[in-house]
Amino acid sequence: EASMLDRCLRKAVNAEGSFNRISVDSDQSTSDTIVLMSSQKNPKLDDAVEEAVITDALSKICTELAQDVVRNGEGTQHVMKVDVQGSPSGSLAHGIAKAVVNSPLVKTAIAGNDAN
Repeated sequence: EASMLDRCLRKAVNAEGSFNRISVDSDQSTSDTIVLMSSQKNPKLDDAVEEAVITDALSKICTELAQDVVRNGEGTQHVMKVDVQGSPSGSLAHGIAKAVVNSPLVKTAIAGNDAN
């Protein structure tokens, strides 16, 4: 069912470490696309189980591919991961992490190997 696959893919691209959680030079690409296609020839399974299994598999794939995008960026010499702990909400933690990784001061310190 198309709506179920849409839900699965939306969850996968927003998963921790996946496409909507990465930053490369603080820029957002206007040409990145993710397409999920199905022949719909698979026998019908239990919808709840099927959705959970597909979401989990897509999340793993999207996370691996997103990390490849970061590592293989043009001129990439350093990759950092920010883990915000103790935040009252996931959205606040995400915002804090994005502010850190997109900070010119932090990026300069990391690139210069001088995090004074």
